[in-house]
Amino acid sequence: MPCAEECDTTCGFASLGRKHCTCVDGVFAQCPCLRPADSVFPVPRTGVPTCDTIWPGTNGFADVHKDELCTADQQWLACVGLDPNSGTPRGCVCVNTKWKCGSTNRWFGP
Repeated sequence: MPCAEECDTTCGFASLGRKHCTCVDGVFAQCPCLRPADSVFPVPRTGVPTCDTIWPGTNGFADVHKDELCTADQQWLACVGLDPNSGTPRGCVCVNTKWKCGSTNRWFGP
């Protein structure tokens, strides 16, 4: 994407992250999506369980649960799906009583 100046924008899961993109020779470079404070996105960086632990007796796929209702006590509960993929795994997070599911590469960088 061509650029003329640096920009700041939201990114990542539910647009909770921020990224500052630098413009080098008309092309955006160095645009990491920074993880928000744990108080904003309290999902662990590692050790997230697979989705079959949240939905026992299922195949553990994440995408089939997108936009299903979750409970207040599940807020920020997360799982990584067992969906077939060609790279980045799928995952789900309970946010405001709905499961938000998609590619985990849209969560956040380190």
